[in-house]
Amino acid sequence: MRPLRQMYNRVATTRQLAAIAAVAVGILALLALAVWHGRPGDRETTTEANVYFAFADEIVRGAVPYRDVTIEYPPGALPVFLLPTRLLGDTTGAQWESEAVNPAAERYESALAVTLALLLAATIAVTAGSLRLLSATVGHATLALGVLSASPLLLGALPLTRFDAWPVLLTSVGVLAALAARGPLAGAVLGAAATAKLYSVVLLPVLVARAWRDGGRRASASVIGWAALGATLVLAPFLLLAPNETVDAIRLQLSRGLQMESLGGSLLAAAWKLSLSLDAHGFPFGPLPVDSCQRCDGLVAAQLTGTLAGVVGLLATLGVALIVVLAARRAAAGSENRPAIALGAATSVTALVVVGKVLSAQFLLWLLPLVPLVAGRRGRWATGLLVAAAAMTNIWFPGLYREYVNVLAPESIAFLLVRNALLVAVLVVLMWPKGGEKQGTEEPLRSEA
Repeated sequence: MRPLRQMYNRVATTRQLAAIAAVAVGILALLALAVWHGRPGDRETTTEANVYFAFADEIVRGAVPYRDVTIEYPPGALPVFLLPTRLLGDTTGAQWESEAVNPAAERYESALAVTLALLLAATIAVTAGSLRLLSATVGHATLALGVLSASPLLLGALPLTRFDAWPVLLTSVGVLAALAARGPLAGAVLGAAATAKLYSVVLLPVLVARAWRDGGRRASASVIGWAALGATLVLAPFLLLAPNETVDAIRLQLSRGLQMESLGGSLLAAAWKLSLSLDAHGFPFGPLPVDSCQRCDGLVAAQLTGTLAGVVGLLATLGVALIVVLAARRAAAGSENRPAIALGAATSVTALVVVGKVLSAQFLLWLLPLVPLVAGRRGRWATGLLVAAAAMTNIWFPGLYREYVNVLAPESIAFLLVRNALLVAVLVVLMWPKGGEKQGTEEPLRSEA
């Protein structure tokens, strides 16, 4: 056992990392195939292929995005919608209206899954590069890449049916560039990533703070400028052709209300359900002034509405901002550049997912390449808790989710509160003061080769 432990505590060589990454890609492929063919009902209930195809088909037939066809996602997401239209054959005439999708629709769904699986495989390779720069041990690399390869097992069909693997890859590339001390490149990639999913923006304060420490005002301004340039290069053509409609698509994502799955939403929904029960039993206080909607402001998303929900949503946004600032300050104060960036990136995105006012099941995929980058006991605890939360999310969506948003079933509320508590625990571990991780942290051994 001791030789095995020594091997796992040695810094992984480039060859070892390549081998671990190759095995992880193989596991990812096997699990993706198993989920896709073994649980067809899962993918049928989670897929948004019909939504993506509706956008892509119009564009392929000559429509100008946003001007001629309303698209609810930012422009950076369009490549993932368009590529599957030709990847595995012609998808013209794909339709999902009947009980069984037609062959063209099946081709698009399969092509979308292949595209997303390839993006996840690329993310494994990029993450392996980040682990090399972090001087990760063999054990650390095995855990980190193993968790990422298990995403179809942990989250079911979601990684293969939602386009989040694309911004996840871009964000991982941005983190790799930051770890390689390529601040301008990191800023540009994260700026471009934000045009697909806005979440990558929360990594910029960490990069800017670290650049300020290492290179002063000019270095930090360079990161900001390149981030703006990266976003502009993606958005500019659409802003020129359809300025108002493009801005509306971005504004729609920014103005979302308090989602019922979020931490604040789940707590408020539980209180609302309790108030409804008390009111039904004759208590004089009356139910809380809260309501819900399934389609809000053009988005299919279960949200809580009303003044109280608005206040909770505002507090959630302020909470995220505060934690991101704290993560940036800690990153700037860190004595070692690369571990500080890895911890800051993981903390910032985790804060957005856990504390933010919007939390969909697929958002946990954002965390799988970032949280396991954190080394030592802190990283192992955070990763273990994240794995547990992801496994619960696989059970949660879509069955329990529907019981929750439709009838506020007590069992589904309790399940969601436990899942969200696990996510809070991940954030707490990442934010725990540095002194708490000194005990029990093994010193990595250097490999001979």
